[in-house]
Amino acid sequence: MRPLSAPGLIAALSLCLAGCSLSVSEPKTPAWPELQVSAGEQLMVVVVPGGGQALLKRVARNGTVETWMSQDRYTLSLDRGVVVASRGFTFDMMGADAEETLAALAAPQSDPYSRRLRYLNGNEQSIWIRTECEVSRVSDQRGPHLQESCRGFTETYQNLFWLDKAGKIFASKQWISPEIGYLELYYRAN
Repeated sequence: MRPLSAPGLIAALSLCLAGCSLSVSEPKTPAWPELQVSAGEQLMVVVVPGGGQALLKRVARNGTVETWMSQDRYTLSLDRGVVVASRGFTFDMMGADAEETLAALAAPQSDPYSRRLRYLNGNEQSIWIRTECEVSRVSDQRGPHLQESCRGFTETYQNLFWLDKAGKIFASKQWISPEIGYLELYYRAN
């Protein structure tokens, strides 16, 4: 199966939930979209920009990493809410370490740290994107949240995280790759 291009991904994700409505405009406080869904933990994914969307179910857990899958077999692996891998997309994130990000989310205004994200190039060789990051508290029209700002030689991105009172991520906007861009993630436990 050949990976989809970014426009193909948006179309496929949109078809996955045909008939469901979800506002892509950013709310004051991210909240679970109003959908009729079955019981259990679920993850709503929205492609930014474009608005393609899919509902994912948790299919595996390995230590602190959970893997979520859509009906059409796209998967995201998250370590306590931080994306560490994707499969089925174009230019998948093959791996990443979430420890430094999670530590910084627990103690905003911490020292800068490095993140390394691994991808495969067109020759099926691993390439690494290395960035220097820092986390800060921000508040804007979307309400209070944490912002991870990362800068590298070729890439610059900002991830946003909304945490509950226990410090668990319940919504986020995370950069996946140059081709995919950002995904918004909304968690729900019924």
